[in-house]
Amino acid sequence: MNTIALWYKPKNDSSLEQEEKPQEEKPTVKININLWKLPLQKNKKRIWKLLPLNKKKKNYFLDFGILVFDFNYIETIYIHFPFEFSEKHLEDLGPVIKNPEIVRAIFNENYSVEDKAELANGVVITKGTRDKRKDFIIFTTLATTKKISIRPCSDGTIVEINVPSDNKGIKNGYFRIRINNIDKQKIKFIQEYKPKNTFFQSITTATEVIDLRVNEKRNFMPNLIEKINKNKEFGYEKIHFLLIRDISDDLLFASYEVKGRELETDLWRDYVGNNYILEDGVIAYHMKETGEDKNKSANFLVKIRYFKTNWKIIIIYILSYGIISTLFRVIFKNFTLRITLPILFVFFVIICYLNKKQ
Repeated sequence: MNTIALWYKPKNDSSLEQEEKPQEEKPTVKININLWKLPLQKNKKRIWKLLPLNKKKKNYFLDFGILVFDFNYIETIYIHFPFEFSEKHLEDLGPVIKNPEIVRAIFNENYSVEDKAELANGVVITKGTRDKRKDFIIFTTLATTKKISIRPCSDGTIVEINVPSDNKGIKNGYFRIRINNIDKQKIKFIQEYKPKNTFFQSITTATEVIDLRVNEKRNFMPNLIEKINKNKEFGYEKIHFLLIRDISDDLLFASYEVKGRELETDLWRDYVGNNYILEDGVIAYHMKETGEDKNKSANFLVKIRYFKTNWKIIIIYILSYGIISTLFRVIFKNFTLRITLPILFVFFVIICYLNKKQ
């Protein structure tokens, strides 16, 4: 299973009212998913930081934002991710994105931030118009008030968000979390393909296929279906996917229309934080699923090709050159050609075998 799933538990005092509402009047959501691949900051601080072997090793992290419309009778929001991670990898981004410049960058809208003293759970985001129905809260205290937790699922991890109360009559709320330093081996929706016979190549290409799905019900496992059926499903307004990659990576294919832009590093560096290195030359590819159907799903299939420097092979080349040079000096001085040729042949067979294992 490689699909993200969302559902919610309604408050007891509104369950009956909600059952009487048609589907289009039930809570709807807009989803923002950012998949980043950047070097870790700690790699830059090691003793061998001048060597590119470690500095350019990149890690994945995923940001997930959900704007919920009319959330006041929701008790708990559940988000299923199709990979494993622990509590230490989960980060509440609410305190980060209350910055007005970051808010405008994320939503690409001319929003302003109202930090109301009477609102203890977060800040109000508004366009400054008379239509306050579009205002929403960015919740900034999920971690400090223990409103967010995770629990393992047989095929991934479930994040539980307990919706804060006392929201001063504002009906819309935005939650944004980050899953840091994801283990690539556990990400089911990312597959890497390396060409064969690359042993002799110091620089090789690799291809990544990203197959990220949202609300793809045909991929739901039976135990997940059981959990959802005991609660309620959201309607979906839009699903946005932002893929952030190095400018040298080639986008070969995408299942949706793609719009791209180079990130303003000075602005986004504050958002990315101190755990990762964000330098110039990073491209954000934007895709989205829209439409009138509130039961929509999304299947973001992307194919990326990028270059990899095989430093192990470069080191082997250097060591081999020294060893062979020494052997030649010894062999040609003390041995006959009858002995030299078999030794060179054995060395050639070993290299061929290593190449085949690649």
